[in-house]
Amino acid sequence: GQVLNGNTFLANLHGVHPLFGENVPVRIRGVSAPMLPPANNSDLPAAIVAWQRLRQILENAREVELRLLERGQDDFYVLADVYVDGDLLEKILRGRPSLSSD
Repeated sequence: GQVLNGNTFLANLHGVHPLFGENVPVRIRGVSAPMLPPANNSDLPAAIVAWQRLRQILENAREVELRLLERGQDDFYVLADVYVDGDLLEKILRGRPSLSSD
């Protein structure tokens, strides 16, 4: 799916009617990142770095799993624990492990 910013991406939810389950914004629980475009231009470099990092992780993932889904409170999105290849994405982003470039 498409990465919207450093903590939100679009996903297709398997087993859900396409009207409700295609291109659903998923916000990663526990991860804070500047929105794109940011409200303040000084946040733009950090917003781009966060967006690029999440995009790279998701593009290199073999499996992405959503757990403990909740409806967003202030907008239409799904809040979820996101697991990438069995690892909690929040911990990956906070731990900042090195990513292979291949």
